[in-house]
Amino acid sequence: MVPLRRFAGLIAATLTLGLPCAASAQDDAACEAQVCASLSVVLKARGERQPLAQSRVIIIPSPEGAEEGPLQPPPPLPENPAWQRVATTDDAGSIQVLDVPSGRVRVIVVAPGYERFEAVVQTGRAKPTTLFVPTSEETSYRTVVETSGGPPRAEVPSQLLSREEIRTLPGSQGDPLRALQNLPGVGRTPGNLGLLILRGASPDQSRVYMGGHALPRAFHVLSVASVFPAEVLDELRLVPGNFDAAYGNATGGVVLIEPRAGRRDGLHGFSEIDIAAASTMLEGPLGKGSFVVGAQRGYADLLLNAADRISERVTGETSSTLRPTYYDYQGMLDFPWKRGTWSVRAFGAGDRLQTPDTDQGALARGGFDYRTSFHRVDAAVRAAQDGWRFWWTPSFRYESGRLFFDAGDQEQIRRDYVLSMRGEMSRRFSRRFTWLLGTDLEVDGFVATSESSLGLPPGTPPSFDRVRGLETALGVYTTAPLDLGRVHLVPGARGNAFTTRTQAAFSFDPRVAATVDVADRWRILAAVGKYSQAREVTETATLNLLDQGASFGDASVFYPPAFTRFQPSVGFAPGNRQLTVRQALHVSLGGEVALDDDVDLEVTAFAREQDNATPTLFDGQRIDFATREHNIGAQALLRKRLTNKLYGWIGYTLMWSQLRFVETAPGEDIPSRPSDFDQRHNFNLVASYILPKNWRIGGRFRVVSGFPFTPVIGSINLAEQRGAVQGRRNEGRLGTFHQLDLRIDKRWIRDRAIITGYVDVQNVYNRQNPEAVLYSADFRRQEDVIGIPIFPTLGLRVDY
Repeated sequence: MVPLRRFAGLIAATLTLGLPCAASAQDDAACEAQVCASLSVVLKARGERQPLAQSRVIIIPSPEGAEEGPLQPPPPLPENPAWQRVATTDDAGSIQVLDVPSGRVRVIVVAPGYERFEAVVQTGRAKPTTLFVPTSEETSYRTVVETSGGPPRAEVPSQLLSREEIRTLPGSQGDPLRALQNLPGVGRTPGNLGLLILRGASPDQSRVYMGGHALPRAFHVLSVASVFPAEVLDELRLVPGNFDAAYGNATGGVVLIEPRAGRRDGLHGFSEIDIAAASTMLEGPLGKGSFVVGAQRGYADLLLNAADRISERVTGETSSTLRPTYYDYQGMLDFPWKRGTWSVRAFGAGDRLQTPDTDQGALARGGFDYRTSFHRVDAAVRAAQDGWRFWWTPSFRYESGRLFFDAGDQEQIRRDYVLSMRGEMSRRFSRRFTWLLGTDLEVDGFVATSESSLGLPPGTPPSFDRVRGLETALGVYTTAPLDLGRVHLVPGARGNAFTTRTQAAFSFDPRVAATVDVADRWRILAAVGKYSQAREVTETATLNLLDQGASFGDASVFYPPAFTRFQPSVGFAPGNRQLTVRQALHVSLGGEVALDDDVDLEVTAFAREQDNATPTLFDGQRIDFATREHNIGAQALLRKRLTNKLYGWIGYTLMWSQLRFVETAPGEDIPSRPSDFDQRHNFNLVASYILPKNWRIGGRFRVVSGFPFTPVIGSINLAEQRGAVQGRRNEGRLGTFHQLDLRIDKRWIRDRAIITGYVDVQNVYNRQNPEAVLYSADFRRQEDVIGIPIFPTLGLRVDY
C-alpha cells in the first residue's frame, strides 16, 4: 500500500503552487539536464467518456522500466521525486504542460468521486493522450443532468425522479411513467399495466405535458410502455393535485416532462434489447449546439407470428391471439444564441393491434385491425433581456386513428391536425416579488369518416359518412410569487375558453399555494384552487376486448370497470351533446422535514370535489345522471434520495373516492358508490443498493386494496342459457393485491463503453392476485381470475 504520508505530500504541493505548470529550482535543473518536451492529456470518465473538469494532475518521473499504460497496481511513490509538475484540467478535461523532461512520465490523477488513477504516458506526442479514470465504488452509478433553464416556475408540492432511478427501479423496466406508479398519490393499475390514476381521478382527467405541450396519449396500445424513453428527459415531475396555473384542461393531476439537450463532449448513445422491445439513441455536438436521435420498437407481434408458424408446421393450427406492436421516435436539436437558446424537436409514436391474417391475406372472420399514431414537431425559444425572461414554443401535431371490424365491414377513421402554442414572460422585480404572464392555445381541426355494411342487404353499397370539425382550447394565466421571509405565497389565476364549431364554454380558475419555513429543516405547505376541463362531446367507436359477462368456456368473466380504460377507441364526429365544463376544487395541507441531508419525510392531506357537468338530456331523453366526485385522503413519503450507494422510499396513500348522484330520474333513488378508481390503501416500499464489483440489487414491495367491481347477485333462465343479474355498480371489491419485484444489474465498465445486463423479476413469490371474477354457468359459484404470475425480464444494454 502506498504510504499516505507520501501521497499527502504530493497533494499539499499541488495546493501551494500558484501556476498550473510552475516548477521549482530543482525541477529547472532536471529540465536542463534533459531535453524538455510537451505533454498533452485528456481525462475522461471510464465508460461514460465524460470530461473530468477541474481535476488535479500530478506529473513525476516514471518508474524505471515501466511500460506505457495504467499502473496496476501503482508502485510506491518516491520519497523525494527528482522533479514534478502540477496542472488542473479545463472544462474539456484536458491539460497541456510544456516543460516536461522528454520520455515516459508518471501521471497521477486526483478527481473527486473517482478512484486515484495513475498511468505512464509518453511525452512529445502530436495528439493528446486520453486517460479513462474509473469511478469509485460509491459513485459508479451516476446521472449527468443538463438543465435547460427557462422562466421560473412557481413552487408546488411535487416529486421528481432522476434518470438513474427510472432506469434501475425494480418492476418498471426502465419506463418513466410506469416508474411514477410507485409514488404516493398514484394508484395501481389493473394488470400492472400503464395508466396514471392520480389521487383517484380518472386517467382522462389528468394530462401529461412534454416541453409545454400536452401529449395526446402517454402510453402505447394496451399500455405496455410510455411513448417516450427516460433517456430524452431532463426532468420528470409528478404533481398529483393543486398544480400550477400554467396548466389547464385537467381536473386531476399533471405530469411535467422537460426534454434535455444533447451532450456536447463527443458522440454518445446506447442500445438496449429485452424480451419485449429494442431501443437505441445517439447524441453529440452539432456546430455550436447538440443533437439527440432515438427510437424504440416493440416486437411482440414478431414473436407471436414466429410461434404461429412453428405451431402450424407441428399441429396444423394457428393461434387467434392479438398481435400488438408499437414504435416511437425522438429527434432534438438545441443551439445557444446570444440571448438564450433555441430548440427544434420531433416526437412520434404508433401502435397497431390486430387479429392474425388468413392465408388469403385478409382479416379472419370476426377479426379487427386497430391503428393509431401521432407525429409532433415543436420549436422552443428561450431568451432574456433587460431583466425579462421569455419562452415561446409553437407545435404542430398530426394524429391518425383507424378501427376496422370484419363483422359488417365497419370502418372508422379520424385524422386530427393540431396546432398548439405556449408563450410566457416573467420578471423578478425585487427580492420579494416576481411576476409571470402566459398563454396557451390548442386548435384541433379534424376529419372523421365512417363506412359500414352492417344491417344492409347483400349487394347494397355500404353507408358512408364524412364530417369535418374544429375544437379549440385557449388559456390565459398569471402567477405572482411573493417571498415574505419565512412565508412564500404563489397566488395565480387562469381563464379558459373552450369551443366547438357551434358551442362555447368558459371558466375562471383562481389558485394559491403557500409554504411556511417553520425552522431550518421544517416547512408547511398549503394550496387551494379551482380546475376546469372541457367534457368531451366527441362520439367514439370502442373495440370491446373485455365484454362484461363474456363466455370463458362454460363460465362468464366480469371485470372491474377500471379495465375498460384499456379498450382501444377512435374518436369520431361530435354529436349533438352539449359542451360542458367539469369543475373541481382542490385543497391540500402538508408538511416536509429534512431528517438528513438526503432523507426527507413528507405528509400531505388532500381533498377534491368535482362537478362532472354531465349532460342529462339527449333528444329529450335522459341518458345519464348528474354526478359529483368526492376524493379525500392523505399520503406520506419517507425518501432516501439518490446519493452514493442507496436510494429508495416508503410511500403510503389512504384515500376514499366516491361518486355521488345529485340528479336522478323521477322516482329513482341511487345512492353514492365508490368510483371506478377507488383504492383505499396503497403501500409501496422501494430500495436499490450498489454492491461491490458493479453489481446492483433492488426490490419493490406493494400492498394495495383491490378494485371495486359489480357483482352478480342472481340469474334468470333464458331460452338457451342463464343470464346474470348484477347488483349495484362497484358494491363488490376484489381481494388485496400484494407483490414483490426484484431487479439485479451487473455492469462491465470498459474505457469507451459500459455494458449492463439485468434481470427484472415481477411477482417473485408468484402471488395469485385477483384481477377479475369468474362465475360458473349457473352463477352460483365464483373464483378469482388471476393476474400476472411470476414474470422475469432479461435485458442487455450498451452505453457508449
